[in-house]
Amino acid sequence: MKRKIVALLPMKANSERVRGKNFRDFNGKPLYRWALEALLDVKDIEQVVINTDARSLLKRTGLTDSERILIRDRR
Repeated sequence: MKRKIVALLPMKANSERVRGKNFRDFNGKPLYRWALEALLDVKDIEQVVINTDARSLLKRTGLTDSERILIRDRR
């Protein structure tokens, strides 16, 4: 039986020390994209769950639910 590997990527809209940190441009793309793309590059990871309070910000940067990405609202 093959196990499904799921990665969790927690992401707040605003850091306490650096406002909007995850959505600031870093070398041509938002900072969160670097972490997300690194996880998606791992072929053994079947799904990345983003736990966030910034769904609208993600949507503005073009990220929505897909086959490998699941966005869940942080409570």
